[in-house]
Amino acid sequence: MPSPSPLAIHHLGRGIGVAPTVVLVHGWPDSAAVWDPVAERLGASCHVVTVDLPGVGESLPPSGPRPYRLAPVAAELDAAIRTFETERGVHLVGHDWGGVLGWEFAMTPAFASGIRSFTTLSGPSLDHLGLLARRAVGDRETARVVGGQLARSWYTAALSVPVLRTAIWRLGADRAFRAWLGRTEGVVGYPGDGVAHDAVAAVPLYRSNIVPRLLFPRARPVTLPVQVVVAERDRYVSPAAMRSLELWIPQIEYSSIDAGHWSPRSHPDAVAGLVAEWVQRLS
Repeated sequence: MPSPSPLAIHHLGRGIGVAPTVVLVHGWPDSAAVWDPVAERLGASCHVVTVDLPGVGESLPPSGPRPYRLAPVAAELDAAIRTFETERGVHLVGHDWGGVLGWEFAMTPAFASGIRSFTTLSGPSLDHLGLLARRAVGDRETARVVGGQLARSWYTAALSVPVLRTAIWRLGADRAFRAWLGRTEGVVGYPGDGVAHDAVAAVPLYRSNIVPRLLFPRARPVTLPVQVVVAERDRYVSPAAMRSLELWIPQIEYSSIDAGHWSPRSHPDAVAGLVAEWVQRLS
């Protein structure tokens, strides 16, 4: 029997093996609760699993050197998935850093073997962005796409500074964050009281991964079916960058949603509908 996972795993909807299994992975500074409205809607037709990433929500803190590098986080998630995976495989869905982590799954054969498909919402591949940046030299259109994403990523500089990235949350940024989501994303009732804790716990994702992956990208093939859900009003991830992936993924489909970055909370009906249709076609 697989050993218990240090990650908190939440099961909803239909039973394991009775219906397709969909695994929803959150981003930063969220916990698994960010998926609750989508999970509730998917539960009618799917076995739905949400996971708290290391140190976030109900999960245990990570251990080992550089624990927030994508590879070790993906290994922990893979171990969690293998405690409930079925012969049909699971459909992995990631938002924000959950999508970034999903790309690590899709590009790592040992992890991808248990995955039936991958859907990303506002979660780019850092390797693909790095490869795009290299192609931008001498290519005006690609340079425009890369430049647009860099302009939207201004906040990552602050989140990569060790003292600053934690101090802003300990000084009450969680209240400002909730207000900002309400004004810019239409998100009301953002889940949980532990956003400051979760933000501080997982913020090393930025410093541990962005610069190394962008400077030294790896062109690893993706053989899984991939659905890219493009949020047309995303302030942080460029829709153009999300649509520039055909070079590396043979089985890719794009879907569009008229939403901002936090679409799982602002547009749960639309997100759940796209995921459910995708899973039904592939199951």
